[in-house]
Amino acid sequence: MREKRVLGIRRALRKKWPRKHKEVLCQCGCGKKMDKYDLRNRIRLYIHGHNVPKKPIERQSRRRLKNGYIAFGRNNTYEHRYIMEKHIGRKLLSGEVVHHINHRRDDNHLSNLILLPSTKAHAAFHRKNRRCGVESCDKKHWAKNLCTKHYRKMRYQELKIKV
Repeated sequence: MREKRVLGIRRALRKKWPRKHKEVLCQCGCGKKMDKYDLRNRIRLYIHGHNVPKKPIERQSRRRLKNGYIAFGRNNTYEHRYIMEKHIGRKLLSGEVVHHINHRRDDNHLSNLILLPSTKAHAAFHRKNRRCGVESCDKKHWAKNLCTKHYRKMRYQELKIKV
């Protein structure tokens, strides 16, 4: 009895295959051929797994590291270096430094990035562009991000508090 039922089911499945196997291309754009109908006689548009929209590389698992930089991907590619590589159209050399103009490591807009040829040039850039931390003052800073005048005021206040 059981064998007849199994055979009966098999015969019924065969009757549901009126369509011929027709090969079509996957619609994701990969160019691979596939059968137009699956085993349940449903129309297929994609090969299994091909209809998943892929994230662009720079948006894959984007995270902030402890040092303040934004990284992405499996190998922790720094986002500011990746953006600069895309802008200049080549991979960066190991000695090249991407500098953030506003000193915010998470601000990776192209207008905020400068490519410097070496760490030596980067240090020279910082020495040349040192300014006093007080907003109204535009003098070069001397110590603790303050010009001589503001540094001496700060030291005088510290000494006054101690006494």
